[in-house]
Amino acid sequence: MKGIGLGLLAATAAASLVAAFSCIPDLPSNLASPDEASIDAPVEEGTLSPRCGDGIIQLDAGEQCDPGAGLAPDAAPDATYRGCTASCQFVCPGFLWPKNNHCYTLDSRLAGSLDEQASVYCQDLGANAHVVTFASDAEVSQVVSALAPGEFWVGLEPVLGRSSAYTPLVLFEPGWTPTCPGCFAEAADAAAPLPGNGQACVAALGDAGGAWQQYPCSDAGKIQVVCEREPTGVLSQRCEAGVCIDLVWTHGQKSYVYVSTAQTGDVAEQQCESLGGTLVVLQSRDEREQLWHELGHLTTAPGSVWIGLSQQGGDWVWADDAAADAYPSPWGDKQPAGNGSRAYLVQTLVPPTPVDTTLGKNDVSAQNTLAFVCQVPPASVGP
Repeated sequence: MKGIGLGLLAATAAASLVAAFSCIPDLPSNLASPDEASIDAPVEEGTLSPRCGDGIIQLDAGEQCDPGAGLAPDAAPDATYRGCTASCQFVCPGFLWPKNNHCYTLDSRLAGSLDEQASVYCQDLGANAHVVTFASDAEVSQVVSALAPGEFWVGLEPVLGRSSAYTPLVLFEPGWTPTCPGCFAEAADAAAPLPGNGQACVAALGDAGGAWQQYPCSDAGKIQVVCEREPTGVLSQRCEAGVCIDLVWTHGQKSYVYVSTAQTGDVAEQQCESLGGTLVVLQSRDEREQLWHELGHLTTAPGSVWIGLSQQGGDWVWADDAAADAYPSPWGDKQPAGNGSRAYLVQTLVPPTPVDTTLGKNDVSAQNTLAFVCQVPPASVGP
């Protein structure tokens, strides 16, 4: 990250930012700057960038991971160095997708259960590894094309007491149910249950575009295991406006600022505009997944954040003036509902609705206050 992504301000917004910071409340103490000596300490010879080893993945410097031990401000420690070289490159024994820098591997063993075998196989790869989950058709297509698996497990578990409802094995992705327009599954009919007998786990057929199947969670035969691993390190760091975030999916197109001080939606919108941007516009499922992943790395992860989707004249409109259906739906289970005029992302972890993890709601009043995420122009490239 450069410019606002590095705590320096994008040239396109520099004039407005001087006034902007007078509007933004002081940051809480848990966003204190890291020890400067630790950030500037020498790193092993041959590293790709002088910041390699600080725990922050610098995409502008070509880093794919960073094995620092949680030195990024407001980042939870990540003690593992496995899978990240001294030059901050991801060691991937399978397929590394450059749109998210995740590593996908096909295990040599077949698994007859999701929890007791498939998940254990993936845990053997170390921290950040889990049975593969998918945010989009693009991710499915790339993984299936690269690894050519047969039938394989998908990282979704059935929700007890809810027919054809699934919760994810990782918290930064949504689950799936036919009543959830913002969820994702490879399905012939997204409004119908997956083929199968209900109250089962999920298997993909190894055919990009082919419908996933309900599959018994154990004792029904053995199928392939595809493991997914996120890179060590974080893509966020403190900047004057809050916590600045870069994402692989949108790198070079836009950056993000997370402000933890709760504001009404109107005030949040004004503060984003003063930074030269808007409340975040989620243009793809992959963008939403990557953003929640980074928010989840914060020491105090937000439960809800305002996004740039609001009602105007009775219609839902994004902050870039696009209609709500211009991008993949952000809505959670059975949304939109309620009387709210603004949308927010929420992470719901408690049954009976864990399917709504990381998805949008609109059932708050104009006076409710939440943390928020702005999107801002990327920094200018060059001198």
